[in-house]
Amino acid sequence: VTGNFGIVEAPMEVGEVIIAQNTSTIKSSSTTPKSAIPASFRPRVHKSGSYRISFALHANWPNVQASARIYKNGAPHGRLREVISEWPVTFTEDLYFNAGDIIDLYMWVSDPNRDAVVPANTLQIKGIIGKPIETSRPYEYI
Repeated sequence: VTGNFGIVEAPMEVGEVIIAQNTSTIKSSSTTPKSAIPASFRPRVHKSGSYRISFALHANWPNVQASARIYKNGAPHGRLREVISEWPVTFTEDLYFNAGDIIDLYMWVSDPNRDAVVPANTLQIKGIIGKPIETSRPYEYI
């Protein structure tokens, strides 16, 4: 037999194991889409596959629209999420990422004097097992 034989690692699968999570509140007063996760903390994918990403979103004032979207490598990747609420609304979606991709959350608000808010511990990246995400802090921090 000629050729190479190797072990092919299965792609990451969606699951409920939290592999990365914000530990502080994320805010944005930008009126245009802007990265909300500090560059030093943006997660980088180490294992290609599907990840479940969820976050809660609200505005800090009545009748103000807060918007957010998951980005991959600086480009829109997830669905546009919009709320007009002072109370957090949770959004969840399963998205595919390749090894080396950077996951980011862009946020904006309709009134520059107010904030779009993602409360602490609500931005979560989930998979089936392991630690396939790298941040500059321990994996549970974004």
